[in-house]
Amino acid sequence: MKYTLTITLMLGITTVTSIAAIAQNKVGYKIKIKPYANVQKVVEVKGCQDTVKKGAEIKVETIKTVDGSIYTITRKSTPLKDTVLLIPKKIKKDLAGDADGLANVFIDEKDKSLLHINYWLNPETIVPKGSIVQKTVQTLDCNGNYIPKTTLDTLKLPTAYRLWKIDAQNWPDTKDKKWVKTADEIIEVFGVTGNTNYYLVDRYDRNADYQMTLKNREFLSYPTSWLEYGPIIIPVKYRFQREKNGKIAKDQFQSDINIGVYGGYNFGRYRLRNDGGTLTELTPISFSLGSFINVGTASIDTLATNLSDTPLAKDETSTIGVISPGFGAMLSIHNLQIGLYSGIDLGMGKSAKLWNFRNRPWIGFGIAYNVSGFWKK
Repeated sequence: MKYTLTITLMLGITTVTSIAAIAQNKVGYKIKIKPYANVQKVVEVKGCQDTVKKGAEIKVETIKTVDGSIYTITRKSTPLKDTVLLIPKKIKKDLAGDADGLANVFIDEKDKSLLHINYWLNPETIVPKGSIVQKTVQTLDCNGNYIPKTTLDTLKLPTAYRLWKIDAQNWPDTKDKKWVKTADEIIEVFGVTGNTNYYLVDRYDRNADYQMTLKNREFLSYPTSWLEYGPIIIPVKYRFQREKNGKIAKDQFQSDINIGVYGGYNFGRYRLRNDGGTLTELTPISFSLGSFINVGTASIDTLATNLSDTPLAKDETSTIGVISPGFGAMLSIHNLQIGLYSGIDLGMGKSAKLWNFRNRPWIGFGIAYNVSGFWKK
């Protein structure tokens, strides 16, 4: 739940202050990683030899969970002679220059200078039954070298692969990219004539950890986008002056009781800075376009129905239902939001047909301050 203190300015004529609670739900949030990003592909290779010298201290930690509590058990030992241990080793492969892709990111919980890149999965490709495929699996050794193993097979059933597809004519320009050279799986798919149709490459390895580091005081800003939806309250509407049969209905500001839902698409920037070895996420900048529909009520009287042939009597009032569809645009800069909104009030009920502003448009300018982001620098 994100709480927003909203100050709404309507056409610069008057100022209305209100507090609105809006639950903003993000769908499909993604960051566009740039090719030049300092990204490394980290793969853990098991069973690598490491010699521990005589007299050195060996510490082994085991993490156990008991009744919901997490315990770390530490065992220490000192070898009486040089000892060879088989331990996992992390091999890093540089992808800078070819690191582009859509991803989500998060800062490491222990090492605050490290950013993890969670690339979106490769798109799915279905290879037809009967296709001849040559599959090459590349396995890293403890020295960081790839050991390829190639097999040839004919598919007995249509087979789906979560691998990046590269047409044969584009292969010469693609095969030397870093994400191809570091791929753990490459499949060459042949056509009925024996010629290569296309290649499938594990561009975004789900078993690898992609990491990024920034130099001290280095700053990055990457494009982001996402769908957003949630409840919305519009506290004030400005309705335009109109004339009918020589009668005038003056423009008005009106605060109606209403609640609705909205949905929109956001375009923004993910901003990050290294402050002395600690990565800090900066308040994002975004622009959103969306639509909404509200349901509420409006109180009408003789002034609000004076254009009707049968307006309400002087002391007579009536409450009608109002459905308001509309569109909005919002620019968010740090914690400040500036927006433009427009909609149409559709009056409902027996007295609604008397209302001067039934089926008429309204417009408003809005300024909002995001209280939840106040402490984010």
